Amino acid sequence: GAQFGAQFGAQFGRAIRPRNSARNSARNSAQIFRGLSPPPQVPFGIAQIGKAFRNEITPRNFIFRSREFEQMEIEYFIPPDDDVWQDFHEKWIATFEKWLLDIGLDPTLMEREVHEDHKLAHYARACTDVVFKFPFGTQELMGLAARGCYDLTQHAEKSGKSMEYFDDERKEKYVPHVIEPSI
Repeated sequence: GAQFGAQFGAQFGRAIRPRNSARNSARNSAQIFRGLSPPPQVPFGIAQIGKAFRNEITPRNFIFRSREFEQMEIEYFIPPDDDVWQDFHEKWIATFEKWLLDIGLDPTLMEREVHEDHKLAHYARACTDVVFKFPFGTQELMGLAARGCYDLTQHAEKSGKSMEYFDDERKEKYVPHVIEPSI
C-alpha cells in the first residue's frame, strides 16, 4: 500500500509524489504513465502539496482579495468502468473521516455535505465535503470529487498529447478516471 506522508495514511494501491508539487497533475500523470518502468497499475495516485489561491470578490462590501493557503490534493486514477467509481469515492470519504477522528477531532462537530446533482460541475459525477463546526461557523475541511476523465481529456485536447494509459492486466488502453481528494 501507499503512505501519503506522515499525516495522511491512505492505503490504496501505489502512490507517486512528484518532485515539484506545483506542476499540473495532468502533465505529471502523462509523465508517470509513460516514464516509469514498470508503469504503475491502476488504481494509483499522485499527491501534491502547494499553494492554492481563491479569489474572493464581494462588490457591495468593496472586498477584493485573494486568499492564499496550503493545499494537498491527490489525483487518484481508477478504471473508467461505470460500476467502480462510487466504491472508490466512498472509501476516500471514509478514510478522510477516520483520519480526522484519529487526530482528535470531535465527531459531533463533523458532517458530510453531499453536493446535489444540479450543483455539480458539468464534468463531476459526485462531490462530497467533510465540514467542521468551528466557533465562527461551519467550514469545509476536506473535499472529494469524482471527476471522471475530464481533466485528462482536456489536457490531451489542448496539448495534442495522448493521455491514454495501457492497462497490462486488462490488455487495453483507456483514459483513467480520477477521484480527487483535497485538504
